[in-house]
Amino acid sequence: MPEAVDDRLGEIEAALDELADRPTRPSRTGRERFLLVGTWFSETIVAVVISPLGTEACDVVSGRPASAKERAAYAEA
Repeated sequence: MPEAVDDRLGEIEAALDELADRPTRPSRTGRERFLLVGTWFSETIVAVVISPLGTEACDVVSGRPASAKERAAYAEA
């Protein structure tokens, strides 16, 4: 992963209090995606799917409350 994209991921990770990254499949166009599961303001466990946009930015594909399966995996991490 390019360093600039890794830095952008770091900014998103910093917004989440605790974080576990989970494997996910690429987009229909083949772009790489990452599923981040973590707490938001120390309360809600959320799942955020992001995708790098070149070397300078990340696209937030979706953000939602984490599913029971994702919360369980987060608790194990």
